[in-house]
Amino acid sequence: MLNKSINNVVALVTGQSVNLALNLISISLAARYLGVESFGKFSALLAIVTFISKLFDFGFPSIVFRELSLRHTDYKFLNSAIFITIISFLVTGVTLNVLIMIFNTSFTEVLLLNLLLFNTLLSAKFNNMRDLLNAPFKVSLRMNIPMMIVVLDNIIFLIIILFMPVFKEGLRYFIFGYVFSNLPGFLIMFIFLVRKFNFRLKFNLSGAKWLFKEALPLYGYLILDSLFQLLDIIIIKYFHGNYDVGIYSVSVRLVAPLLVIPYAVIQTIFPRIVQNLNSLNSPNENIIITVYKILFGFAATISILFTFKSQEIVTLLFGLNYQNSSISTSILFWSQIFIYYSYFTINLFLAYHKQSLIFKYAVVILIINILLNLILIPQTSYIGASIAKIAAALLGSVYIMTMHYKLKKKLYFLNVRMLIWSTIILIFCFLSSHLPLVPYFIIAPLLIFFCMIFIRYFTKDEVLLFFKLINKPQMASYLLKFY
Repeated sequence: MLNKSINNVVALVTGQSVNLALNLISISLAARYLGVESFGKFSALLAIVTFISKLFDFGFPSIVFRELSLRHTDYKFLNSAIFITIISFLVTGVTLNVLIMIFNTSFTEVLLLNLLLFNTLLSAKFNNMRDLLNAPFKVSLRMNIPMMIVVLDNIIFLIIILFMPVFKEGLRYFIFGYVFSNLPGFLIMFIFLVRKFNFRLKFNLSGAKWLFKEALPLYGYLILDSLFQLLDIIIIKYFHGNYDVGIYSVSVRLVAPLLVIPYAVIQTIFPRIVQNLNSLNSPNENIIITVYKILFGFAATISILFTFKSQEIVTLLFGLNYQNSSISTSILFWSQIFIYYSYFTINLFLAYHKQSLIFKYAVVILIINILLNLILIPQTSYIGASIAKIAAALLGSVYIMTMHYKLKKKLYFLNVRMLIWSTIILIFCFLSSHLPLVPYFIIAPLLIFFCMIFIRYFTKDEVLLFFKLINKPQMASYLLKFY
């Protein structure tokens, strides 16, 4: 079990890192080829379709994952979720096309919207069909297969992007590539699901009623969270147009993929937490505290490293036309500290069967975000949007701490050592920022790592727990000699 956990973490981290790099290269090239205006138009269309996709998501993937963690070979709920998703997708697609015909939308926009909507079924970027198909791989800790398939998706997409200057079709070519690069991977994924897990696709709606009942609060959360993530783009477009959307979208594109960090950790430990809930002397509390500290360490490190070189990084990746996005990007990076905390706690609520708390949290942060966006965006555009997001994330994390406390669960976010470590690395990175970009990204991370050891960011028990999880307790014994 330990070796499978290690391999799963390695597969997730490696696969997500490779996919992050490939996607970043593809999007940065596409942003240069399209220009700020067209890239902003694509981002606005994608925001609309992303929200629409949540209408037929229903929160099923998380519920199916939880139930398969308990009954590994019972695919009743998985089949029900697949067919409900397909039926709902078709209904949503027909409704969307009727509405866009009423509003006299241009043929090009109709075509692009339908392509992007179709992509919500094919792509791993959306938590719809591909996330349902992933569930057996997550439970069995064999995420190396889905990760390799997503790498294939991104390689195909990168190849398509490299030919953009040749075909000179601009936005239409880009969106065609964005969609159809996912088709081979989708088909391969289904083949592996059948062969590795003996899965058979059967029309089965017997578990539909129970699924809807369990997923309803989570469904509400997904709708509201989607609005939280995307409403600022719509408001920026309304007040300032596609150009400002393009600038802000670069910030979102740089920051959003970092959710792979908590995703990779949670997908590995979630089945264990669920299985330990009813165990005597459950190790869950120690695991949860350690995960909180790991996520804070990642978020703080990335935020601090980026902040002092933000303009250079943005210009290097996307070109001079996008350099104005550096400030908003830095603010969004800092918001990840609170988002990581809330993201993990939300998954704990799911394990505790407290989905209603997840919905309440989504309502709170959405209301805060909307009010702040409407106040700040008209005057300060994308800077105001990023400030609104970090403020909502901060207040949301405070609210979710309160809910967690009411469940009589131990609260954990910061301690003195973590604050000291954060202050020291902030000073280190500021001093190192006078170096050129490459030396900075070599020296600063090393200083951060050694500072973590010197300050004893993790306790002895947490170090021992971590190395037990990766099946290397002898390394813990050696390292603990220095504590």
